[in-house]
Amino acid sequence: DDVGLGKTAIAALVAWVVLVTGAWSLEAALAWRVRNAWMVTHWYLFAMGASVCYALAGQLPRAALLAGLLGAAVAGWQGDRIEPCMGAAVSAVIYLAGRRDRLATLLGGSAWRWLGSLSYCLYLVHTVTGAISRGLLKRPWLEDTVGGVALVTASAVALSLAAAWGLHVTVERRAIAWAARIRWDAAPDARG
Repeated sequence: DDVGLGKTAIAALVAWVVLVTGAWSLEAALAWRVRNAWMVTHWYLFAMGASVCYALAGQLPRAALLAGLLGAAVAGWQGDRIEPCMGAAVSAVIYLAGRRDRLATLLGGSAWRWLGSLSYCLYLVHTVTGAISRGLLKRPWLEDTVGGVALVTASAVALSLAAAWGLHVTVERRAIAWAARIRWDAAPDARG
C-alpha cells in the first residue's frame, strides 16, 4: 500500500508540474479576457483545495502539500499578489484543522453555514461586485495605503455578501423549491 501511495504522490507531483507549466504557457499565449474567462490565472487556488483534500485523505504526502503551498505563497509574495498568499494561508489552516479533527468545530458555526448557503451566489457575483467597489473607490490615496486597500477590500466583501444574499433569496431559494417539486420516474416506461 505504501508503494501505491508513493505512486499517487509522484503522479500528483507530475500533474502539478504539468499544470503549472501548461498554465504559464497558456497564460503567455492568451489575451487578458480569454485568460480570465477560463480562470487560467487562478487555477492554482482550486489545486490548493484539492491538494488539501487529498492530503487529509492520506493520498498526498504532507511534504508535497506544504511544498506546493509554500511555493504558491512565495510566488505571490514576489509577484506582489495577495491571492496566492491568502490561498496558501487558508489552505494551511484548513489542513491543520482537518489533521486535528477540528473541521466541524471550525466550520460548524451559524455564520459559516450562512456563508455556505450563499456560496454559489457569492461565486457568481464576487468578481463583478469587487470590480464595482474598486471602481467606485478608485482614488490614489486608497490604492497606495494599507488602510485604503483594507477599505476597498471591506467594501467589496460587504457588497459581494449583500448581492449574493439578494440573489440567494430572490432566485436560488425559489429555484431550489421549484426543483424539489419535480418528480422523476426512475422506472422506464414501455416506450423506453
